[in-house]
Amino acid sequence: MRADFLRAPPETVRYNNGDMPAKGDALMKRGVKLCNLILPIWLLWLVPTAWIFILPANFVIDLTVSALALRLSGVGGIGKVLKVSILRTWLCGFAADFAGTALMLSPLIISETALKNAPGCEWAGKLAYRLTVNPFGGALPLLWTFASVALAAFVIYRLNYKFCFRRAEMSDAQRGRVSLALAAFTAPWLFFLPASWLYGF
Repeated sequence: MRADFLRAPPETVRYNNGDMPAKGDALMKRGVKLCNLILPIWLLWLVPTAWIFILPANFVIDLTVSALALRLSGVGGIGKVLKVSILRTWLCGFAADFAGTALMLSPLIISETALKNAPGCEWAGKLAYRLTVNPFGGALPLLWTFASVALAAFVIYRLNYKFCFRRAEMSDAQRGRVSLALAAFTAPWLFFLPASWLYGF
């Protein structure tokens, strides 16, 4: 099972506080690399068929949130509005998730490339490990995760306000409220889910 590869070796149990394993320990370093996968990316890596469920599930969530927000905002002709906007909202949601994921993965990218030897980049490997194992393990990983979710939420808001509902018959205030609801309820909050809770390392 692919999940077995995410389980840290026994030697890394003492690092549950989020500290980075010793640099010279090859086994621990391998465990860290295998654990440096972040939701929803690592979920899709573990179970590629998850796309079959994630794609329609996200569509249903976007559709539900959009319909409720439109109704609560007093928009008329909800069906007509959804017809011209829901596909865009769905696709833009994935674009926003990738924006948040890019920020979330940036410490890992730095720590696994030539940038890791650049002056002042020593923090990247330790932060990448903490982000994966438990983002609640310190102030920096928690703030970094929040910033990643906030970035995705901001992109969701802007894309929906400027693009997805551009052709919809609704006022600017209504478009803003609906876009804000989508940003709040469809942001990638699973970024906060620690892998250690699922796999016990």
